[in-house]
Amino acid sequence: MKKNTKVPRPACETMHLFVTPRWRKLRKGAWKTDFGAGLPEVVILTISNEEFEEFRACSDREKKSKINKRGVMKRNLIDVVLQKPKRRKRGACVLLMIYHTPESTGYMVPFPLG
Repeated sequence: MKKNTKVPRPACETMHLFVTPRWRKLRKGAWKTDFGAGLPEVVILTISNEEFEEFRACSDREKKSKINKRGVMKRNLIDVVLQKPKRRKRGACVLLMIYHTPESTGYMVPFPLG
């Protein structure tokens, strides 16, 4: 009879797959954390509602260019995916959370404030 001997796998929390994320303030309205080489990074930008509406209306090519010009990512974006925003109050600010993959895709999630 064959005995089932499974080797226990360590919990993800104990594997130390990446360094503990630390948030850095880049400038007013911009924060960043990086999980390390070859791993994702996350950037949060605080922008006005008007700036977000302008950003949302532009093409993906223009979105990439606008984010890349800010110089907040470790590499330029190659592709962008913008989640459809929820309705916002007029004049509110928007937190734009950008999850930047190692393949240089920026998944952007707007979160309205105010």
